[in-house]
Amino acid sequence: MGLFDQAIGLDDQFAEAHAARADAFLALLQYGGPDIDREEALSAITFSTDAALAIDPQLARAFGTKAAIAFGQGDREGAELWYQNAVGLDPDDALTNNDYWWLVFLQEGATKRTFELAENMLRTDPMAAGANENMGWQYFDDGQLDKALQQMEKAVDIDPNYALGHNALGVVQRSLSLPDRAIASSQRAYELNPADGGRILTGLYATYADIGRGEEALATLRDGGDIGLNAAVSYSMIGDVYREVLGQFDLAAASYEHAIDLRATPRFLAKLALVSLDMGDTGAAEQWASEAERLVEDRGLAESEMPRLRVQRRWALISRLNLSMHEGDYAAGEVASQELAGVGGPWGFFSLVMYQPYETLEPLGYFGLLTDNANDTLAFLAGAFPRLLEEPDPFVTGINLRAAIDLAAVLQETGEEARADLLLRKAEKFIDEQPEALLRNRYRTAPIEIYALQGRVDDALDAMRLAINNGWRAGWWRARHNPHLDILRDQLRFGAMMAELERLATQ
Repeated sequence: MGLFDQAIGLDDQFAEAHAARADAFLALLQYGGPDIDREEALSAITFSTDAALAIDPQLARAFGTKAAIAFGQGDREGAELWYQNAVGLDPDDALTNNDYWWLVFLQEGATKRTFELAENMLRTDPMAAGANENMGWQYFDDGQLDKALQQMEKAVDIDPNYALGHNALGVVQRSLSLPDRAIASSQRAYELNPADGGRILTGLYATYADIGRGEEALATLRDGGDIGLNAAVSYSMIGDVYREVLGQFDLAAASYEHAIDLRATPRFLAKLALVSLDMGDTGAAEQWASEAERLVEDRGLAESEMPRLRVQRRWALISRLNLSMHEGDYAAGEVASQELAGVGGPWGFFSLVMYQPYETLEPLGYFGLLTDNANDTLAFLAGAFPRLLEEPDPFVTGINLRAAIDLAAVLQETGEEARADLLLRKAEKFIDEQPEALLRNRYRTAPIEIYALQGRVDDALDAMRLAINNGWRAGWWRARHNPHLDILRDQLRFGAMMAELERLATQ
């Protein structure tokens, strides 16, 4: 910005310098850390962009910045028009092509259109680390994790000091069950750009949580609270560690309540409702679920087209769905289930991993089996993970493992036994190949469902025993209702272990 100011001082009619100054402010607003005043930055961006256009009304780069402003303000249609005009004026502007791809990608996920835009983005600047990272996200969302890994590695090879590239690489490595490499990538990203540490440390915390290193996950989040991670989000994630990793529900509830005190959102309220169910307090769960729904209504989130706001609406719906399942009143959750499956997509890999992991949507992936609406559930799963149905040899990963298990159960119900058997064998092979730390923590309950759906009662019960020994507590009550476990219902061992889980969770 200092150099652009000098250029403008030498020639105040230099339109490109005004436009570049606006882009510098925009980048600072996006990546510069917590000390940037949003309103002041937006004012500076608008001022410089308008100055550029006053000098040159056909300056493509300024059109691109106008599009970014519109998108940031939630005006997707206006942003689309600005980007189209910018690309029409200068098809070879790399930054505009990059930003235009992001706009469409966040709305559509991996589609033919976004692949074409991504290829054009790389054409205009093939050695840009950011463009290569973005192509990696394109592959990631499409389920081509091997290609995503190669693209992210290329991004950091091009620029070894590119912090966001190392962070993205860590996300892909975590998804490919490479926790040690993911931790190293996240740590490297933080070393390079501690100012953006909130975003970076989120991935590091998640990897620690995956392998059961709860105290390190907590320490990471507490550090994040000091270097840019929103305090409310940090407390919510601390609650996740206490609930999902450590099984300490009282501390989880306290953390969620602290997050709500700082900033009430449907997501935080839904998490508090969920841990209330874990503790057997259905009255509190009903209170928090109702509050989440009220916030959605009061804030107009049901009509929003912004991806992150759509996720908030999903949280309110999933909270209601969980409550109805806990109470065994499946009919009460049927409307929420059908609406949730249709809440504005995409439900692609990027959307699920970056905004709302598939595991948080449980029991959406099998609720239709409880209400005799298997085809509705099948439609949701096919839309979220089409490759599991379309490819003759689908690739099961940490991202789509739960979806593969749910899909297998639905296919068994609809008579597609061969496809169901293939998915279960793929899921079992994936589990067999996991590092011990991941198997003890992130995937500890998956073998129970796989073996039960395969009819292997003793193996499923043994896996359940192991999961309890390894600390399984969160969501224990779902095992009472989960249709994947129907074959275990009349087993004395199953009943005894359910009683043990309830005692451990509610004591």
